[in-house]
Amino acid sequence: LLIDCLPDLQDQLESRLSRIDWTLSPSLHLSLETDDMTTVLLSQDYQFAASHRLHNPELDEDGNRALFGKCANPNGHGHNYRLEVTVAVPLSGEGAGFSALDLDALVHEHVVDQYDHTYLNLDVADFRDQNPTVENITVTCHDKLVGPLADRDVSLKHVRLWETDKTCCTYPAS
Repeated sequence: LLIDCLPDLQDQLESRLSRIDWTLSPSLHLSLETDDMTTVLLSQDYQFAASHRLHNPELDEDGNRALFGKCANPNGHGHNYRLEVTVAVPLSGEGAGFSALDLDALVHEHVVDQYDHTYLNLDVADFRDQNPTVENITVTCHDKLVGPLADRDVSLKHVRLWETDKTCCTYPAS
């Protein structure tokens, strides 16, 4: 549908379109970049609740509190994370049948089901040896998804993790 609409839209505008976005729901978006009409970008949002503690073992409690503030609370603190995953789905060939339902299944299997309602520092092996900062969680989510998506002939464009309404990280940076 996006490809079919493009010529008529372009004819009505005085400048060249570079991208068409279609919001299907508050958490599902499709995009078509006009310089690559062989793929559609599929973006879906997911949520999980988890707690964590930011802590550097080389610092004492006062040093950790100075560096990480409330996030260094010895008993941890929690967030309702919002994870946005964007993939490039080919419009023909092997990955062409990949859908939002396929993306849901992969993201739940490899991220949400493993992280939801956990204490990341202790319950999730990914963070036993690294600080579960928003940056580290984002990169880890990316790394967990890139292989399973490639197995389906779909490429992962980026993941964006919102820790709060004001704090997020995108990997790779776009």
